[in-house]
Amino acid sequence: MITKWNAVRLGVAALLAFSACVEEEPEPCPTYACGNQATLGGMLLLPPETSLLDVHFCFEDECEDGTIDLSDSPGFPCADSNARSSVCAEEQNEAWIRLVASWNHGQETETSPPDGSSYSLRVTDAESGELLLDETRAATYEIVREDHCHRCWGADMSF
Repeated sequence: MITKWNAVRLGVAALLAFSACVEEEPEPCPTYACGNQATLGGMLLLPPETSLLDVHFCFEDECEDGTIDLSDSPGFPCADSNARSSVCAEEQNEAWIRLVASWNHGQETETSPPDGSSYSLRVTDAESGELLLDETRAATYEIVREDHCHRCWGADMSF
């Protein structure tokens, strides 16, 4: 004899068996890309008549070099390095510039480097060889956006 309790148990078991057989369609991925980059920026005082800066920007032991031509006005001149990093003068006048160095870790990199990874920026006057900046910072990464398809992260550091 089937009691009310046994009927409920059989119904639940049948429902669980049915739901195990039904496959859900995966949710489509939103169409956006992650920047996944670390930036190091700050103000730099310039010696008079400085027009060319040599920059050396590193993530851990991987480094890239370039030159910023400050006479490329108007606009925000950048170092002539490759696509992995950029160092740009975002603001400038006769006495100072605001430099922003960015290291692009790629859109497909879902996991950030470990906290404490180092980024360093060295800037010299290309004509005189005078060292103008030599800074190293340890990054703390933050998740800036995350869903079932993406995990976007970044780090901002100042000198």
